[in-house]
Amino acid sequence: MVKSKKLPMAKNQAQTILSMQNDGTHVIARNDMRQIKFREKQKNGDIKDVKATTHISKVFWESISLLTPNDIENPKQIISKIINIGDLVERIGTEGHYKYVIEAARTLRAMEVMLVDEEGNEIYTGFLSNVKHVKGTGVLEIEISNSWAKYVLDIMQHNNFSFQKNYILILQNISAVRLYPFFKSWVNKGVYDTSIERFKKDFGYDTTGYKSFFNLKDKVLD
Repeated sequence: MVKSKKLPMAKNQAQTILSMQNDGTHVIARNDMRQIKFREKQKNGDIKDVKATTHISKVFWESISLLTPNDIENPKQIISKIINIGDLVERIGTEGHYKYVIEAARTLRAMEVMLVDEEGNEIYTGFLSNVKHVKGTGVLEIEISNSWAKYVLDIMQHNNFSFQKNYILILQNISAVRLYPFFKSWVNKGVYDTSIERFKKDFGYDTTGYKSFFNLKDKVLD
């Protein structure tokens, strides 16, 4: 197989990407990140893929949206960001879930994030280095490693996708939250074509509960 040579990015396209990276209302990411897997250590020491809750996924994308190119110009190994918990809860649209956002950030700190890059390499990383709930302020202080931030922001020479952050924040179904970034990455092509069995295997729906297509359609696709 011969790989096609990547053409230089048009100036206006580069400006659009830079604008989105500096705009906290949007998420823009490499296509590598369209299908993030979350993994955690089991009691027996094994690392196992787990289905993240809606809040964990939303804290993840919220954190991604906060990163800007200026962050990686600083030589510090750790990048600090602030999440206003009340503001995030309001945008999620679920009253009384203040504590769920805090717990989601703590759980995400302990999780391993896995993705596959354009060359087929599996990348494993701890996404959040540290999480601090500042009592009395309604604020979460999160820390992200500089190397991970560089990977997230290095999209100028890679296929990428984008979406308005609030669209994913208001989704209440975990399947919708997982699939939304993936399908957004196919928007430019206009179609995503695969077999049902491959789809189920890729997203972990190849279980007894989804053996019937009706269940898959009703619980996931619809």
